[in-house]
Amino acid sequence: MVDGEKLPIRLDADVARTVLDDTEENHAKLDCVSELVARFSKQLQARFNPDEMHAHGIPDVEDVLEIMDRAAAELKDTSSFGMT
Repeated sequence: MVDGEKLPIRLDADVARTVLDDTEENHAKLDCVSELVARFSKQLQARFNPDEMHAHGIPDVEDVLEIMDRAAAELKDTSSFGMT
């Protein structure tokens, strides 16, 4: 990079943009942030692992969709409400 040139880092497009100077200290900070993001991503992947979800009693997406479809069909069937 050219001296004085900024390294833009967008944290959230709707909230903030942070601009860091291209220095060794900032590179170390960015490495730390990258490591934290990687760890967080790994934790999310582990949390939403299908086996882990089953262990906590969370059904598969397909099962939830099927349950919702059945419930919607039951609501459309007005005969159970005494209406014909």
